Amino acid sequence: MPMSATGPRTPERRVGGFTLIELMVALVIVATLTGLATVSLSVATDARIDTSARRLLGALRSAQQTAVLRGLDLGVRVQADRIDFLQAREGRWTPPPPDLRLAPLARPDHLRWRLEIDGREDPLLHGGDGRPQLLLLSSGELTPFRLHLGAAGTDPQAPRWALHGRLDGYLQLERPASAQRSASWSASTASR
Repeated sequence: MPMSATGPRTPERRVGGFTLIELMVALVIVATLTGLATVSLSVATDARIDTSARRLLGALRSAQQTAVLRGLDLGVRVQADRIDFLQAREGRWTPPPPDLRLAPLARPDHLRWRLEIDGREDPLLHGGDGRPQLLLLSSGELTPFRLHLGAAGTDPQAPRWALHGRLDGYLQLERPASAQRSASWSASTASR
């Protein structure tokens, strides 16, 4: 049996509990897993926003082409929870007939949007009186606008995408400089 200056030394018995090293290793593992889950969730949210932005661009391009091909003046009413397409008939804005295939677009829960017309934010209340904020004319022209798209629950001043429409009918989907990634994707109407 080993001896010490104070007498015989007995083998140390380990009392229940964790050492500081074991606790630190556990915390590092938990922090790493949390970080991976956060990045994974962020990537999934970005993908859903990207998909929604492209679908919205496609719907607006389709409505614009319908207006030109059928010689109709169409309107777009952007509201907080949906986007409605309208047709000008007898001095009134009414829902288009089913054969035009311009159904309202519900805003997905993961998405938020903010509309700007002439550089000023539209509070989305203007469309509540039945009139559209945007016009898609039979000539191919449209109301200049910018529709900012981002993740629900995030800063509205930091959108992930901006859908931009010009007077000449050009529609572009762009990623603002404030977005995390610098990737950009744009599309114009087939006739441009």
